[in-house]
Amino acid sequence: MRNKKDKGKTDKSRKARNKGEKDLIRFCIVFAVLLVILLPSFSYFVVNSDIIMGTLEKFTARISGFLLNLLQIKTTVNGKHLSSGNYSCVIVAECTGIFEMMILLAGIFAYPTSIRKKLWGILLGCSILYATNIIRIILIVGVGNISFKASELIHLWVWQVINILIVIAVCLFWIEKVVKHERKASLVHS
Repeated sequence: MRNKKDKGKTDKSRKARNKGEKDLIRFCIVFAVLLVILLPSFSYFVVNSDIIMGTLEKFTARISGFLLNLLQIKTTVNGKHLSSGNYSCVIVAECTGIFEMMILLAGIFAYPTSIRKKLWGILLGCSILYATNIIRIILIVGVGNISFKASELIHLWVWQVINILIVIAVCLFWIEKVVKHERKASLVHS
Protein backbone atom coordinates (compact mmCIF):
# COMPACT_ATOMS: atom_id res chain seq x y z
CA MET A 1 0.00 0.00 0.00
CA ARG A 2 1.10 3.54 -0.72
CA ASN A 3 0.71 6.24 1.81
CA LYS A 4 -0.53 9.77 1.12
CA LYS A 5 3.00 11.21 1.03
CA ASP A 6 4.07 8.79 -1.72
CA LYS A 7 0.93 9.54 -3.72
CA GLY A 8 1.59 13.30 -3.37
CA LYS A 9 5.17 12.86 -4.59
CA THR A 10 4.01 10.77 -7.54
CA ASP A 11 1.38 13.36 -8.52
CA LYS A 12 3.95 16.17 -8.30
CA SER A 13 6.51 14.28 -10.38
CA ARG A 14 3.84 13.38 -12.98
CA LYS A 15 2.77 17.05 -13.20
CA ALA A 16 6.38 18.16 -13.53
CA ARG A 17 7.02 15.57 -16.24
CA ASN A 18 3.86 16.64 -18.13
CA LYS A 19 4.89 20.30 -17.88
CA GLY A 20 8.37 19.42 -19.14
CA GLU A 21 6.90 17.51 -22.08
CA LYS A 22 4.58 20.42 -22.92
CA ASP A 23 7.50 22.86 -22.73
CA LEU A 24 9.55 20.66 -25.06
CA ILE A 25 6.70 20.37 -27.57
CA ARG A 26 6.14 24.14 -27.42
CA PHE A 27 9.87 24.76 -27.96
CA CYS A 28 9.99 22.42 -30.97
CA ILE A 29 6.92 24.02 -32.59
CA VAL A 30 8.12 27.60 -32.04
CA PHE A 31 11.64 26.65 -33.20
CA ALA A 32 10.27 25.08 -36.41
CA VAL A 33 7.99 28.05 -37.13
CA LEU A 34 10.86 30.49 -36.58
CA LEU A 35 13.11 28.48 -38.91
CA VAL A 36 10.40 28.55 -41.58
CA ILE A 37 10.25 32.34 -41.20
CA LEU A 38 13.95 33.17 -40.67
CA LEU A 39 15.60 30.99 -43.32
CA PRO A 40 13.56 32.25 -46.30
CA SER A 41 13.93 35.78 -44.90
CA PHE A 42 17.68 35.22 -44.88
CA SER A 43 17.63 34.07 -48.50
CA TYR A 44 15.55 37.09 -49.52
CA PHE A 45 17.87 39.39 -47.57
CA VAL A 46 20.97 37.93 -49.24
CA VAL A 47 19.53 38.26 -52.72
CA ASN A 48 18.13 41.76 -52.25
CA SER A 49 20.62 43.44 -49.95
CA ASP A 50 23.98 43.53 -51.66
CA ILE A 51 24.95 46.68 -49.76
CA ILE A 52 24.72 45.07 -46.32
CA MET A 53 25.71 41.51 -47.24
CA GLY A 54 28.39 42.69 -49.66
CA THR A 55 29.90 44.84 -46.92
CA LEU A 56 29.80 41.94 -44.44
CA GLU A 57 31.38 39.59 -47.00
CA LYS A 58 34.18 42.08 -47.74
CA PHE A 59 34.71 42.68 -44.01
CA THR A 60 34.93 38.92 -43.44
CA ALA A 61 37.44 38.61 -46.30
CA ARG A 62 39.56 41.44 -44.85
CA ILE A 63 39.62 39.95 -41.35
CA SER A 64 40.43 36.50 -42.72
CA GLY A 65 43.20 37.89 -44.94
CA PHE A 66 44.65 39.90 -42.08
CA LEU A 67 44.75 36.86 -39.79
CA LEU A 68 46.17 34.60 -42.51
CA ASN A 69 48.98 37.11 -43.09
CA LEU A 70 49.49 37.36 -39.33
CA LEU A 71 49.93 33.57 -39.35
CA GLN A 72 52.50 34.06 -42.12
CA ILE A 73 50.28 32.57 -44.82
CA LYS A 74 50.78 35.15 -47.57
CA THR A 75 47.29 36.19 -48.65
CA THR A 76 45.93 38.98 -50.79
CA VAL A 77 42.42 40.34 -50.47
CA ASN A 78 40.54 41.96 -53.32
CA GLY A 79 36.97 42.77 -52.28
CA LYS A 80 35.43 39.39 -51.41
CA HIS A 81 38.27 37.40 -53.01
CA LEU A 82 41.06 35.75 -51.03
CA SER A 83 44.18 34.45 -52.81
CA SER A 84 46.96 32.53 -51.16
CA GLY A 85 49.57 30.67 -53.19
CA ASN A 86 47.72 28.57 -55.77
CA TYR A 87 44.48 28.70 -53.81
CA SER A 88 41.77 31.32 -54.13
CA CYS A 89 38.20 31.60 -52.95
CA VAL A 90 35.33 34.04 -52.78
CA ILE A 91 33.66 34.92 -49.49
CA VAL A 92 29.89 34.61 -49.88
CA ALA A 93 27.06 35.18 -47.40
CA GLU A 94 27.28 31.64 -46.02
CA CYS A 95 30.94 32.29 -45.09
CA THR A 96 29.88 34.97 -42.61
CA GLY A 97 28.06 32.57 -40.30
CA ILE A 98 24.74 34.27 -40.89
CA PHE A 99 22.98 31.01 -41.76
CA GLU A 100 24.08 29.45 -38.46
CA MET A 101 23.09 32.65 -36.66
CA MET A 102 19.53 32.32 -38.01
CA ILE A 103 19.30 28.79 -36.58
CA LEU A 104 20.71 30.04 -33.26
CA LEU A 105 18.22 32.94 -33.20
CA ALA A 106 15.35 30.51 -33.73
CA GLY A 107 16.57 28.41 -30.81
CA ILE A 108 17.06 31.40 -28.52
CA PHE A 109 13.71 32.97 -29.33
CA ALA A 110 11.93 29.62 -28.94
CA TYR A 111 13.41 29.03 -25.49
CA PRO A 112 11.21 30.33 -22.64
CA THR A 113 13.19 33.02 -20.85
CA SER A 114 13.41 36.79 -20.49
CA ILE A 115 14.28 39.19 -23.32
CA ARG A 116 17.41 40.23 -21.41
CA LYS A 117 18.70 36.65 -21.36
CA LYS A 118 17.79 36.23 -25.02
CA LEU A 119 19.80 39.35 -25.91
CA TRP A 120 22.79 37.92 -24.02
CA GLY A 121 22.39 34.70 -25.99
CA ILE A 122 22.26 36.55 -29.30
CA LEU A 123 25.31 38.69 -28.49
CA LEU A 124 27.36 35.78 -27.16
CA GLY A 125 26.19 33.26 -29.76
CA CYS A 126 26.55 35.43 -32.85
CA SER A 127 30.04 36.52 -31.76
CA ILE A 128 31.12 32.90 -31.31
CA LEU A 129 29.59 31.81 -34.61
CA TYR A 130 31.23 34.67 -36.53
CA ALA A 131 34.60 33.92 -34.93
CA THR A 132 34.35 30.21 -35.73
CA ASN A 133 33.53 31.03 -39.36
CA ILE A 134 36.68 33.16 -39.54
CA ILE A 135 38.64 30.20 -38.15
CA ARG A 136 36.93 27.96 -40.73
CA ILE A 137 38.01 30.26 -43.58
CA ILE A 138 41.59 30.40 -42.28
CA LEU A 139 41.79 26.60 -42.07
CA ILE A 140 40.26 26.10 -45.52
CA VAL A 141 42.67 28.57 -47.13
CA GLY A 142 45.63 27.13 -45.20
CA VAL A 143 44.76 23.59 -46.24
CA GLY A 144 43.94 24.81 -49.77
CA ASN A 145 47.58 25.85 -50.16
CA ILE A 146 48.55 22.23 -49.59
CA SER A 147 45.69 20.30 -51.20
CA PHE A 148 42.65 21.59 -53.06
CA LYS A 149 40.82 18.27 -52.61
CA ALA A 150 41.43 18.29 -48.86
CA SER A 151 40.19 21.89 -48.61
CA GLU A 152 37.01 20.93 -50.50
CA LEU A 153 36.43 17.99 -48.15
CA ILE A 154 36.92 20.22 -45.12
CA HIS A 155 34.76 22.98 -46.60
CA LEU A 156 31.84 20.86 -47.81
CA TRP A 157 31.70 18.07 -45.22
CA VAL A 158 33.78 18.49 -42.09
CA TRP A 159 32.88 22.09 -41.28
CA GLN A 160 29.20 21.58 -42.03
CA VAL A 161 29.05 19.05 -39.20
CA ILE A 162 31.24 21.22 -36.97
CA ASN A 163 28.97 24.23 -37.59
CA ILE A 164 25.89 22.26 -36.53
CA LEU A 165 27.68 21.07 -33.39
CA ILE A 166 28.84 24.61 -32.59
CA VAL A 167 25.27 25.98 -32.89
CA ILE A 168 24.01 23.25 -30.55
CA ALA A 169 26.91 23.77 -28.12
CA VAL A 170 26.41 27.56 -28.05
CA CYS A 171 22.69 27.12 -27.41
CA LEU A 172 23.28 24.61 -24.60
CA PHE A 173 26.04 26.78 -23.10
CA TRP A 174 23.70 29.79 -23.12
CA ILE A 175 20.90 27.81 -21.46
CA GLU A 176 23.23 26.37 -18.80
CA LYS A 177 25.40 29.42 -18.01
CA VAL A 178 23.03 32.34 -18.60
CA VAL A 179 19.44 31.14 -18.27
CA LYS A 180 19.77 28.48 -15.56
CA HIS A 181 22.60 30.30 -13.75
CA GLU A 182 20.44 33.39 -13.26
CA ARG A 183 17.52 31.21 -12.08
CA LYS A 184 19.77 29.53 -9.50
CA ALA A 185 21.17 32.89 -8.39
CA SER A 186 17.68 34.36 -7.94
CA LEU A 187 16.60 31.31 -5.90
CA VAL A 188 19.63 31.70 -3.63
CA HIS A 189 18.95 35.42 -3.07
CA SER A 190 15.23 35.02 -2.39
